[in-house]
Amino acid sequence: MARLKVRRHDKDFGELTMEPGRKYILGRKEDCDFIFKADAGISRKHMQIHFTDGHWMVELLSTHIPINHQGDKLESLACREAVTQFSVPPYQFELQFTPEKSEIKDEFSASVPPPLDVK
Repeated sequence: MARLKVRRHDKDFGELTMEPGRKYILGRKEDCDFIFKADAGISRKHMQIHFTDGHWMVELLSTHIPINHQGDKLESLACREAVTQFSVPPYQFELQFTPEKSEIKDEFSASVPPPLDVK
């Protein structure tokens, strides 16, 4: 599961809770999963977010305003950290990702031998 927190001009604007297994469309159009205000440069279907290969992926569907992340302008962003911040002005996003227990792998579990049966 993941939660996307959205701010507009540094004020809370909304939230979207996302589950793996489907694509979430963000834009101005009424049938989007998250609807933006009619800001200049924000398209009817501006970007999509989906879960793939153990992380959340943000991808542009529009050519107007790119994804800004750590000073870079991107067409797509792989969100692998527990919290990823990015923006599509005038919106700021914080994607919080909590992996399912089945997705968490203990790096030592394969190398630890089973306990000895001492009698």
